[in-house]
Amino acid sequence: MAQPEISYDAPSDCLYLTWVARVPGTGLMPCQDVLLRVDLANRRLLSIMLHNFSIRAAGDERSRTLPLDELPTMSPDLRELVLHVLRMPAVSRYLELVEGAGETLNVVLHADRIAGERS
Repeated sequence: MAQPEISYDAPSDCLYLTWVARVPGTGLMPCQDVLLRVDLANRRLLSIMLHNFSIRAAGDERSRTLPLDELPTMSPDLRELVLHVLRMPAVSRYLELVEGAGETLNVVLHADRIAGERS
């Protein structure tokens, strides 16, 4: 998977990581501030939208760690797809899947890597 196009919309404080543009997709929200846009038929990632990016990027590690609290509400197939996408090297460069307390899963936002590639 190639490097994504990275864009930021300041008024909405959303960062977009786009691998495939202009292809219809389905939005999956494994947590409050992360929207994965996927092509369900081909089980591929199209883009990621990160809400409240500047707030998260400016904060400490705790504010950059997002619990995947919506994952348990998804069907097993969608849950598997979300985890597959988050484990992809092209994605884990920006959002790293990590285990939290107990059996919870989190993603850690690597804002420094994003900032370095946006420059």
